[in-house]
Amino acid sequence: MSITAALKQHAIPLHAQAILQMLIWARLVEEVEYLSSTGSGEVKTFQRLTHIGLEYGENVATLSPTKTEIKILPNSLPALIRECHRGFTEYLANK
Repeated sequence: MSITAALKQHAIPLHAQAILQMLIWARLVEEVEYLSSTGSGEVKTFQRLTHIGLEYGENVATLSPTKTEIKILPNSLPALIRECHRGFTEYLANK
């Protein structure tokens, strides 16, 4: 299930990008760089679950050979929200 779908299902009024940023701070998600497939030399990024984050879901292959997309386990959203809180707290503590 996508993070967006899980948030809607649980009626949580947050954007998936905000959740992903907090999960980056909690070290459950990482940004990965790759070269554009157009040959332009442009460096693009995508986000994937880290080895720790895989406890909450999986990185699913896409049509692109270089990217995956995050799918979370249906019942993992409450725990992910707690991890978001931890990540945001760590971020604020280091400011």
